[in-house]
Amino acid sequence: MPFILSLRKCFRLLQHAQRFLERPLTRRAIFRSSIASIVSALTLTYVKSYADVTVPGTHPNGHGILLADFWRRLPPTIHTNDGIQRTLDQSRLLLTFVGKLNLVEVQLLLEQADHDLRVEDVGKGNLLHKHKRQGFKVNHTPNQVWVRTQSKNPISDQTVTAIDQVFSSNQTPVSWVGPAYRYSGTRDQVGVVCVLPNVISILPGQGIDSTGLDTDFRKEFNLVLAKKLTQYLAGFRYYYIPTTVLLRPTQLSIYDIQQRLSKDPKFKPLVAQANFDFLPLISPAQASFEPSDPLYQNSGQWNLVKIGAIGGWNSGAIPILGETVVVAVIDDSGVEYFHEDFAPVNESFVQGATFSGSSDPPDINETPLDQPGAGGRSDSGFHGTACAGIIAARYNMTGIAGLAGGCQLMSLRVWGYQSVLVAAAINYASGVGAGTTVGTRSSTPQANVISMSFVDDPISLDPTTGIGPLESAEIRTALSKAFDDRKVVLCGATGDSGQTPPYYPAADPHVIACGASNTLDNRVISTWQSAYGGQLSVVAPGIDIPTTDLTGINGRSPNNYSPTFWGTSAATPHVAGLAALLMVKYSSLKGKPDSVRKIIEQTAEKVGQVTLGSSTASLTYSDTPNKLHGDWNQETGYGRINVDRALRFADMTIKKHPDDTGLEPFTPPSYDFSLSDLVVRTAEDVTLANFDSINSIGSKVLITGVDHYLYVRVTNLGPEAAQDVTVSVRITKKRANPFTLNDWTNTTSPTTHIKLEKPGGGAPLFPLVPAGSGFQALAKFLIPTAVVTTISAWISSSESPRALAQVTSQNDYAFSETKDWTSGDLLLRKNNLIQATLSVGSGKTSGDTTPPGAPCNLRVH
Repeated sequence: MPFILSLRKCFRLLQHAQRFLERPLTRRAIFRSSIASIVSALTLTYVKSYADVTVPGTHPNGHGILLADFWRRLPPTIHTNDGIQRTLDQSRLLLTFVGKLNLVEVQLLLEQADHDLRVEDVGKGNLLHKHKRQGFKVNHTPNQVWVRTQSKNPISDQTVTAIDQVFSSNQTPVSWVGPAYRYSGTRDQVGVVCVLPNVISILPGQGIDSTGLDTDFRKEFNLVLAKKLTQYLAGFRYYYIPTTVLLRPTQLSIYDIQQRLSKDPKFKPLVAQANFDFLPLISPAQASFEPSDPLYQNSGQWNLVKIGAIGGWNSGAIPILGETVVVAVIDDSGVEYFHEDFAPVNESFVQGATFSGSSDPPDINETPLDQPGAGGRSDSGFHGTACAGIIAARYNMTGIAGLAGGCQLMSLRVWGYQSVLVAAAINYASGVGAGTTVGTRSSTPQANVISMSFVDDPISLDPTTGIGPLESAEIRTALSKAFDDRKVVLCGATGDSGQTPPYYPAADPHVIACGASNTLDNRVISTWQSAYGGQLSVVAPGIDIPTTDLTGINGRSPNNYSPTFWGTSAATPHVAGLAALLMVKYSSLKGKPDSVRKIIEQTAEKVGQVTLGSSTASLTYSDTPNKLHGDWNQETGYGRINVDRALRFADMTIKKHPDDTGLEPFTPPSYDFSLSDLVVRTAEDVTLANFDSINSIGSKVLITGVDHYLYVRVTNLGPEAAQDVTVSVRITKKRANPFTLNDWTNTTSPTTHIKLEKPGGGAPLFPLVPAGSGFQALAKFLIPTAVVTTISAWISSSESPRALAQVTSQNDYAFSETKDWTSGDLLLRKNNLIQATLSVGSGKTSGDTTPPGAPCNLRVH
């Protein structure tokens, strides 16, 4: 070892000497050549000696020990270009080698190095296995292969050395190994990229000589410019570390270089950005997700087609299928754990329970999932199994596809729907009392959604009070705690007796009351009728629904699947599945059941028809007291759920007042719109940054003889980025009572509805407004002097002109409804609309010291 240390010091001294001799002022070419030869020879001696002493058996070229040393020095976390921290996934690497091998050859070589190594694949045991038939694939290249350990244990530096030795012996030597980094909170193959160890993209600081930068970086970091690629990077310069120096012990890693360039004051004026380059684990060239389960492929699941499931599944960067969400199914028949469409049971289920009131004492059975009990099936009832299949049947090329087939289920079997036991099951699911019961509940995740396909029957109600056994104090308390304290989404069936309003628990204000629709999108009225009116929230398919059946002789059909499940019991799991998908795509919705409900109701389709004699007409949805999420109809509530819409929903609004949260209807205090997100100025001086301060200055009149600029600030309150956002403004002659949608969209009456355009012509269009109340856009319109003159003439004729502004978006569904737009006060019912009253003066109002023509605000009422 003393020899090795002294040799290392000598090696480094000679390297420093070489760098000195490479300076432009040094002209000693002979010395430069001699020193380079010595360093090259010494490198081989040093590496071989170090390898032989430290890791016996290393390939004689010593390359493996350099790879191992590089692997050992990787940072455990890095902050990537997006500012988000990524964590090293030590069970994976990207193997880059000289030459080309097929994946079978690579796998055979990997097994020689370590039996735990596998070529990465979308295979069993991985989260994306379910996508394999739909085009998801690992992003291998001809000479780069993703590798993982089967055990998910870290890859050791000794294993890296062994890989190098095996591949070198096969005449396909390893060039380098790339580390895998992942976003926090992800698992398996989701969110994994290789942060490439040999390249970096740099944007020079303003005014910096890029040629000089190339020279400096080569001397300081051994970075070499990739000239051809740089030509096509629009100002960015792409550098690489040559393979010959990448693994030198004295070479700074690309991760250290990026940190130096980003944080060292020495480089602050030279470098505007220093960015890593990435190679994703999963190929971006992927087909859209579509379940390969036979009953789905054979068009047997009309219900999923009707509600737009495929669009919702494919609304994210990867398919949105329910992973990380737990849905509890409360039922008196339990769920058949070992149905083929729930395999494997430990992935499909979390710990459940059976609640029995007939035992002595009344008890909760929490036996393990692989044993009878704990929410498992009864031999005579398939109801719970059918509900569970609609939610979470796996995407496994078997049977049916569930709406949220990636979620986990919690089966809670309640014997006879005994009211106290139902309350206990709700509390169990939501985590109330967790850690105090005997058994495993304390370690079981709480449910994010509870699906309740049961309801008080009319014949069970008290004839005087109308209260049934399920409207007990215990159940009311349990529902309240689940929603208010534990933040669980609650879905309940309205019932099949055609009653209005629905009964408990669907009638509880915390519960999304789920009615049933048929293939024609009407409320089911056949041999049974879906309950309606009252607390009805939405409808979902509830007739002829294919789903999982009990297996064996106790099943209703011979093939373990029932094609004809029906009722609001079938509708409710659809809504529960949609809630699960929403919480997967927008993780911030976990713990916000009111927001989940709002999106489900706001994005429901306004479907349904009514028979009028020998003809039919579309149902009319209208503004209804206490229905805050859009127009409502007692037959179908807010409408039939639409998964595609819900998972792509943007909610564009023009605020009528600073207190406006977007809920409809909204009336400003004292009907005062003076602080709305619409302002007029005589100068082009309004920005998003100063909008609030300008808007608060006060009301002033328009000035004749001067051009004005009208500004509209629009905000996206939805969870998804708004696409193709358009803002339009019309100035109308008088105040209608009330305005109709035609006033905001009129193109046929230019003498009474003047359409404004942005300076230069046309309407403001924003391709994308990001999600979140902090993301806004500012539209600017020109009010020419001639239009101000027209407004003044209208006022002289005792008219009361208004400015009417509207914002629309491709994925804001405010005006997608079939309804009567000529009645009711649309201004208050649609957060996409705003009005402002116009006044005109000759220069300034009494007491106003503002010079004529100076910037002023619109006077609004």
